[in-house]
Amino acid sequence: KFCPIGGTSNPTNAKTIQDSICFPYTRSFLTGLFPEFQFETEIKECIVDNSNSHCKYELKVKKNSY
Repeated sequence: KFCPIGGTSNPTNAKTIQDSICFPYTRSFLTGLFPEFQFETEIKECIVDNSNSHCKYELKVKKNSY
């Protein structure tokens, strides 16, 4: 029930942490591995938001058109 980025459950800060840290980190990590794709993220469950023991993401993947 601890997130190394956001700490313990604190729903007040969850959206800020997700938008400023979790989403950009996840997208940049995946883009580094798969530059031909574009990623959109949506958090379904977040430790910081509701004190679960894990985070669940939904990833939407689009092929880049160069």
